[in-house]
Amino acid sequence: MAAASLYDRLGCDPADDEPTLRAAYRRLAKELHPDRLAERSDQDAVEAMAAVNEAWAVLSDPARRAAYDRSMSDGPIRNSRVTVRPPRPTEATPRPARGSRRDAWYAGVRVQMVRLTHEAARSASWALSLKRHGRPRAVYEARIDTLIAWVVRDTEDRVKAARAAGTAPLDLGLASAIVGLSSLADAIEDEADRLGLDAGHEALAELLDRTWDNLAHGVSHEVATALGGNPRLVRRLHLR
Repeated sequence: MAAASLYDRLGCDPADDEPTLRAAYRRLAKELHPDRLAERSDQDAVEAMAAVNEAWAVLSDPARRAAYDRSMSDGPIRNSRVTVRPPRPTEATPRPARGSRRDAWYAGVRVQMVRLTHEAARSASWALSLKRHGRPRAVYEARIDTLIAWVVRDTEDRVKAARAAGTAPLDLGLASAIVGLSSLADAIEDEADRLGLDAGHEALAELLDRTWDNLAHGVSHEVATALGGNPRLVRRLHLR
């Protein structure tokens, strides 16, 4: 039997548009959320959630989706609308180690945090380079990995902070990335105080502030405010 395509995992067709894919992902994310699976801790449930997150991470990115579609062009693409659902536990299904279902869910949020931060930072680097007296785009792009690496540190703590701010379950990846950027802003300010402010700090601060704004467009004003608002790190560094 042929392996299910990424579209199959979401119960969609390759011809479906992005809003259709998003709606399918959100429906499945609700069904497979740990809070809904309190009685379903079997390994298949863990794998189902991971499969759905992987499919969405690829198909929600236009460039990665196009590359995936091209990779499928040499063979038939399955169009069956099969919804990925965790089966009922059976005696033949091994029970996972305690916490594996929870860990898989956090891994899915982490995937979202990486993707969303990368997209927002790429957009920010382009906008900043076009500003009058802006730095070359490559200067900002060279620092995107720094943003991402810090954002996904302590993912569980980021998610808890996002929840405390009243974030809706489906926006946790986005809000958790915002929490990570605010934490990075504090770390950059501390380092500038200890080592002295340099051009590297300034470029990273510019990128961070603009990336924060880009991400904040995806959450409500109330949530953005509860998360502390834009760190305004550039201003903070020059008012020290």
